[in-house]
Amino acid sequence: SRQGAVRIARKLAEYICSSPVRYIDPEEAGKLAEDVREASSSRILADELTNLIKCGVSFHHAGLELEVRRIIEDGFRRGVLKALASTTTLAAGVNLPARRVIINEYRRYEPGFGFIEIPVMEYKQMAGRAGRPGLDPYGEAIVVASSKDEVDYIIDKYIKSPPEYVRSNFMNTTSLKFHILSAIASQYAETLDDLVRFVSGTFAGSQGMFSSIQVNSIKRMISRIVDELVDYGFIIKSGDKFEATEVGSVVNRVYLDPDTAHIFILGLGKLGAGIDLDAYSLMLIVKSPKVPKVKVKRGELDELAQRAASMWGSIPLKPCEEDELLNYPEDYEDFLSEFKTAMALLDWINENSEDQIMKLYDVQPGDLRVLSDQAEWLVSALQELARTLKLGGDVVNGLRALKYRVRYGVRGELLELVVNLEGVGRVRARALFNAGYRTIEDLAKANLSELTRVHGIGERVASSILEQARQLVNEGKVVKFTEAAISGQGKGARGGLLDHIL
Repeated sequence: SRQGAVRIARKLAEYICSSPVRYIDPEEAGKLAEDVREASSSRILADELTNLIKCGVSFHHAGLELEVRRIIEDGFRRGVLKALASTTTLAAGVNLPARRVIINEYRRYEPGFGFIEIPVMEYKQMAGRAGRPGLDPYGEAIVVASSKDEVDYIIDKYIKSPPEYVRSNFMNTTSLKFHILSAIASQYAETLDDLVRFVSGTFAGSQGMFSSIQVNSIKRMISRIVDELVDYGFIIKSGDKFEATEVGSVVNRVYLDPDTAHIFILGLGKLGAGIDLDAYSLMLIVKSPKVPKVKVKRGELDELAQRAASMWGSIPLKPCEEDELLNYPEDYEDFLSEFKTAMALLDWINENSEDQIMKLYDVQPGDLRVLSDQAEWLVSALQELARTLKLGGDVVNGLRALKYRVRYGVRGELLELVVNLEGVGRVRARALFNAGYRTIEDLAKANLSELTRVHGIGERVASSILEQARQLVNEGKVVKFTEAAISGQGKGARGGLLDHIL
């Protein structure tokens, strides 16, 4: 777990820093610590990491920002860091060999299932990191066991066993529905027989899932999915041929799974006048299974239910009546998890800091980046659906603005600055705005000495801003956002949970 990785890193750091033996180069470790501090948007995590890195140790998990993880990995490769305490983030996809790999626990906790054993494949991935090419004659992979019987079990289960057989998930309904729409929309298949041939040519087909007995069953499954896509309005039948509708083609182009797209369209259909577009849209897009949901603790169910009730008019596709939610919040834990996730995003676009969001939601900077990336894509898809469904310009433009707000984590008034200027994020944009530079034209008229007086704007950054602003104005390429789109987002807008408790 993440907490376990941090706990082990602290113990290792305490041992190294209190040892009379000099294990690290203090100067190099100090430089690395400052690099991490500069790259981290969270002061809380930066302080923790800095103290550990100065002792030659760090933790590593997905809650850290990508750049922070990259700096830590580079420090380990260069030998500045002597030990890393990690979750499975280093098991796959990162080329980071080590002299010795210690697997402290071969079980992990999965919500709803309790402690389960890690797959053999995962063990092989972690153990395979042991041994640095060109540096070590061999590597050591150690698994911690609590008894002799457990030693024998680990040897049989993990060391002597081959990895699990890889099975295709292509035939699950969600995946199949997505690919069937894609095949029809791209004109790769236009009849039921075409679809059967398409599906049988996949990896699932190569695994023997299409025996003569199964073909008729699979054909019936595909036929049911086609009927559902027709009901959704994504394809039409003409005799024995299929064709994607305009909406179906858009769903395929923006890579939405059809079930999620159907939910989005239902939500857009219920979007009425006076509804807070930002809150409504964020609570709609978090219904996608692609959005990682924020966990809800038992002790906060009542508070979340009350907060949801206070925003009842901005909640799409309500799961129940308001009174039922307030009286039985434990029955709607999944909905409240979606609601909490949307509130984290709402606090993000209202410029609350990463540390504030981490304290309130337990969403760390790396998690927030993944969440905002997914949300940006889904808001963009929602915008395309709204455009295709010919909803009002205020809705389409409002969703366009929301997409950028989610990307940059800013209020509407900062959009012109962050969208047009490279090297200007939410912090610098707010400083410029508060200093009176509210448009690109304002900046184009400024001089270097004026800009360098703005907090956080040094001479190099100021020169870049001036050059960019003047070029954009001269070439007529300033990206603008209508007042209606910006004010429409803020009209009646409420902050997330953070605003509620302050």
